[in-house]
Amino acid sequence: MFKSTPPRLSDSELAKRAVEVLLNRVDGIDNWYYFHFSGELAPRGDLDLTDRDMPSEGSDLLERLKPREDGYWHRGPSPTPVETLKAVLSAFQVREEVARLAFKRIFDINVIENESDAFDGVLGWLNRGETRRRDLLSRTKLRSRKCGKDSISVVAEGDSWFQFPRIFRLRVVKDVIYHLSRESNLCLYTHAAGGDWLSNMLMSQQYVSALSKIEPDVFLFSGGGNDLVGGGRLGNMVCKWAEPDPNSEPEPPSDPTLPSEGPHRELADLRDLRPPKHHSQARFRNGLKHAAEEFFQFMNLVFVQYLLFIWNIRRSRVLRDMLIITQGYDHVIPKRRSTSPPFQPQRLVNGLMGSGKWLWDPLEKKRIPESDKPDVLYTMIQEFNEMLISLQGIPGLGAVRHVDSRGQAGGDNWNWFDEIHLKSDGFRQVADRYMACILENATTRSETS
Repeated sequence: MFKSTPPRLSDSELAKRAVEVLLNRVDGIDNWYYFHFSGELAPRGDLDLTDRDMPSEGSDLLERLKPREDGYWHRGPSPTPVETLKAVLSAFQVREEVARLAFKRIFDINVIENESDAFDGVLGWLNRGETRRRDLLSRTKLRSRKCGKDSISVVAEGDSWFQFPRIFRLRVVKDVIYHLSRESNLCLYTHAAGGDWLSNMLMSQQYVSALSKIEPDVFLFSGGGNDLVGGGRLGNMVCKWAEPDPNSEPEPPSDPTLPSEGPHRELADLRDLRPPKHHSQARFRNGLKHAAEEFFQFMNLVFVQYLLFIWNIRRSRVLRDMLIITQGYDHVIPKRRSTSPPFQPQRLVNGLMGSGKWLWDPLEKKRIPESDKPDVLYTMIQEFNEMLISLQGIPGLGAVRHVDSRGQAGGDNWNWFDEIHLKSDGFRQVADRYMACILENATTRSETS
């Protein structure tokens, strides 16, 4: 797709250098963060991924890095964040094995610990059973001629917001795809799996075969939540809390919660310029003060993965006009134990799934105060949504829309089935938002075609 100079480094060495750049570990290259590329709010430059705008040198920037005992350094003027990101993305595109090795290396060095069990053990068995049932439903609709030319074809790939497995043959939660599959004007095929990680979805590329075979009008995608909270991963994203020393000098009254410079301050000031949806400055800053550097590294990685994911889809001529819809979850609430009344099926399922293990336990291990725990997740969910929304304005990614579920549950414990899943009615309302987005796009396309 791009012209590139003959490679002078092996794929593994180039991947190693790409990881150092992705994690801001190269001296001489200014730190970059996902929020530097947010359309009209971008403080460090606009990102354009159209073919003509990509650097022709491909991986040259990575090959020019100088090794030293503790890493790499860059000689000469530092590239801008846009130039840095484009060079890494171009290297991943020209030499696709480099991307696979780079992501694997990140997992291996425990910057992100990939513990997806979506296809293993009991969860894998439940996922496979639910996938078979939904495949049968799709085939039944197809053979009954309900998937005619007037219907909208949809492929879905995602996690447990798209497929909450049945337990003991009981559908305790009706997820987003369950509700959408009942829409008469949708012909829907799903490859979702509860517990799946974004990295697994992208590397397995199950969606590629489905998209190529079906050439759908719409592709629904939900991923990244398990990467954030799976396997206690959330604990790596926050700093261990220590009570302030009462004998120390008081902080200046302007903003005692954040450092005077760095990504925390830059991000807080950026969001205050144009507050996003459901933005509480006090809650956002209170949660942000607990964020570790690993949270920003995680967000950088997810941002790059989404860029590659969508960009690769657009390389196919038949998929260039397909609508892609993302979603970034609602403001999840850490819970120590189930909030369900006694003797209810919900309480039993909460116990079996380990209520509290995703959010409350990792934060408690880092001694995050009880009053601050909800704000930590508030801040992270805010940023995850804003990162996905920023994809809509990047040239070269085509028609990308975002279903914003923030505020869906209204911050009420009783609207959540557990720490990270809504109840059936909440998922139905999210499905309604998806449906509205799909119909709005279908109307727009038919009017412009």
